Amino acid sequence: MSLHRNPIYEAVGYYVASNAMVTYDGTIIYNDNIVSSPTLNVSELNRHVLEHFLEGELPLLHPIGGLSVVLYGFGWVVYGHWLVEFFTRVYTVHAFGMDLNKITWILPNDVPQYVLSFLSKIGIRKESLFLFDHKREIVCCENLLIPVNLCKSSSNAHPLFEKYCQWFRKLCVGHEAALDKCNKLFVTRKSFTNHRPVVNGDELKEISQEFGYQVFSPETMSLDEQIEIFSTAASIAGEYGSGLHNSIFAPEHAVITALRINRQAFGFVQSSLAAAGGQTMSYVFGEERDDGLYIRPDWYRTALQYADDSINSRF
Repeated sequence: MSLHRNPIYEAVGYYVASNAMVTYDGTIIYNDNIVSSPTLNVSELNRHVLEHFLEGELPLLHPIGGLSVVLYGFGWVVYGHWLVEFFTRVYTVHAFGMDLNKITWILPNDVPQYVLSFLSKIGIRKESLFLFDHKREIVCCENLLIPVNLCKSSSNAHPLFEKYCQWFRKLCVGHEAALDKCNKLFVTRKSFTNHRPVVNGDELKEISQEFGYQVFSPETMSLDEQIEIFSTAASIAGEYGSGLHNSIFAPEHAVITALRINRQAFGFVQSSLAAAGGQTMSYVFGEERDDGLYIRPDWYRTALQYADDSINSRF
């Protein structure tokens, strides 16, 4: 079975729950139970919701009439979760022929600005959003639409995930962008400390530059600038995670090189993204040390040479 595409993935669609409630971290409460399902990427991890409300005062209640969708959940503070998980819910609703602006989209009031920018790009108007203080409030929904996720956090995606990626890229890039063989990116993250740092990262940056890569920190640029530079990238290399998930904007035949630990539990969602975009996926597995991840320089050089050979074969 393919690692990135599961032909026996559960059926895609949506549930409708009448008189459901939404609260902390996008948790859904229905018939006095917390909704937990692998098809929603919701698990027992959300038991922390109960602990949160047991510590403080009783929450305020807000009613919402008509149809509504919870557009966030566990992991919502991480950029990559939006690209591979939460925005797929919008596509599922769209694929069923519903008007995206006749639905109320529920979000926390401290949602990152990039989320609002993406929603604007995919056609959801500001007045269709309902932002609330999910740490202190509960939303009571007349009819809550619960779309099934198209991509599982562990490894694989539904075949419809490919259609989602094409739809999302078209709306966000906004024009036909051809692969530029000279546009090669080594993705780093400067604004926060990585919880799984590559201990020889500086050495890998130098090797990347030897191969003609631009050292690129997405968070230092505007969203439109990020999308534009990724939209023509021939090769994208870097630590496995949110930065590499921007490959959703890259063109067909781009090569993606992920540096990561050698554990299945860490997931292979990046393979699903690459497959959906018609891109070549490459992994360089490192050695886990007490201070982080060590990547063998000779293995990394081999991966970049493989990327160059793949790119040059297209020209």
